[in-house]
Amino acid sequence: MTGQEFRSLFSQVAQQTLSLPDAERYLDLHHSPTAQWVKRSLTGLVLLLFLAVGLYIIQHGYRVSIAQQRDSTILNAANTVQRWSPLLLFGGFGSLLGLVSVAGLLALVRSLSRSDLPSIDTIKGRLHQVAARTLTVDEAMSQLFLLEAPPARPSTSVATRLFITLFMLVVVYFSLRQAQTAYRLLTSGKRTEGQIIQMISNRKHTATVPVVRYSVDGQYHELTGGTYSSPAAYAIGDRVTVLYNPASPAEAAIQSFSDQWAGPLVAISLASVFLFFLWRRPRSFGR
Repeated sequence: MTGQEFRSLFSQVAQQTLSLPDAERYLDLHHSPTAQWVKRSLTGLVLLLFLAVGLYIIQHGYRVSIAQQRDSTILNAANTVQRWSPLLLFGGFGSLLGLVSVAGLLALVRSLSRSDLPSIDTIKGRLHQVAARTLTVDEAMSQLFLLEAPPARPSTSVATRLFITLFMLVVVYFSLRQAQTAYRLLTSGKRTEGQIIQMISNRKHTATVPVVRYSVDGQYHELTGGTYSSPAAYAIGDRVTVLYNPASPAEAAIQSFSDQWAGPLVAISLASVFLFFLWRRPRSFGR
């Protein structure tokens, strides 16, 4: 529990909107050693997941760059930058995610050694004094934590955090699946030439995505690009390279970094950073 949560609890007891037995049960549920252990374990698991995803992104960027290097036949400065740009971008995001995860893990380890938190019996004793009106809320907070805690702010419940975390992990999972499909097409897929036959606008008509027609063994297929762009990255009639699965030619993508990698990379990065700030240990007890 944070200092804000303690202040809110004391205020409710002082205003008699929460009974003393209910307040003590709430303390037993949220401030007990078991509750603290569960919260820290969940935080540690999420941070370790961030670290694993960061390392995977770095490795993935390296594999993509190596695969593009094998596929390139023209050696010039522009091609060199294009070949290694996935490693630079993936490596940058992966390294940032890894550093954030390591920083969070170090903060979690430091929190395990903290001995300045009041015991649950001490807090209950102050609760009884507040309920008996022998202490004000501010006096109780000052005695417990030495420094006056800031005014209470709304806090996100553990259940809400778990629900949001589950949703974000689903986003990360499907983004990794999309990245895996893109990597499989790049390394084991075949190439053919396709032609832009249509440009589809979004609802606000501010960006467009191309529709490509390509042929495999005399049979025509169509695919829609994976990224909207403004201004348009293509025009009707443009020819592009299409990667397709030989076993299932309908599974295909335009061979470009933005169409194959931008979506999953941005989704994974944003979800990971959001989860870090959701679960990071807040400054508490007025410190």
